[in-house]
Amino acid sequence: MPYSVHVRPSDRVAVLRLFGTVEGEEIIPACMALLHHPDWERGLPTLWDLRDIETFLFVPEDLAAFETRAAEIAALRGDGRTAFVTSDSWVQINAHLLGIKTKGDTGREFRVFARLERAEAWLAEVTSGHVPVS
Repeated sequence: MPYSVHVRPSDRVAVLRLFGTVEGEEIIPACMALLHHPDWERGLPTLWDLRDIETFLFVPEDLAAFETRAAEIAALRGDGRTAFVTSDSWVQINAHLLGIKTKGDTGREFRVFARLERAEAWLAEVTSGHVPVS
């Protein structure tokens, strides 16, 4: 599964972009790559750009992999906001499930958007006041 990760210096938003064919458990290494990115800070607003996924192969059994890593992902990610962007209804449903399964005990908010502009606006509500959590 191809993906890219970076932290935009202009607004301190972490971006994870998935494209092509995406299969269930393959999402975990992409997520971990973002959380271990050298510019990552716990609590950064995060944009998952899923608009270029061509095939999304995710079955309920794949959620077990996320459940086993949920505490680790939540601890690295921290509070803040995560926006998923996709117009595909199947990907939207699964993005909701991923948010629920990896929230852990944090106060992180998750939303799914069909349009990038709306996701960016929602994330921008908190980026101006972002304080990294150590």
